[in-house]
Amino acid sequence: MFASGLRLLADRLVDLLPVARAHYYHRDMRGSWSIKAVLPTLAPEMDYGHLTGARSGEEAQDAYLEAIDGAISPEQREEVRRGLLDYARSIRWRW
Repeated sequence: MFASGLRLLADRLVDLLPVARAHYYHRDMRGSWSIKAVLPTLAPEMDYGHLTGARSGEEAQDAYLEAIDGAISPEQREEVRRGLLDYARSIRWRW
């Protein structure tokens, strides 16, 4: 249903890593080119440091699996939900 539209979108994506490596470096990146290393040097207000829940994609996946497991209380599930929403808002680009 969405495959053709997604293929068209994918055809327009450009990997900016080669451009960034050729023209940008900040000492605070400490040799890393991950988005979590680069982003704070370009847009400090978009840093992940303020998050209290998941701070990475892997942590978000683990939190989601914990929330759907059913072994945690409704209160804990709500806390995980809030943390996941905060994480999602923090990684969403502002267009």
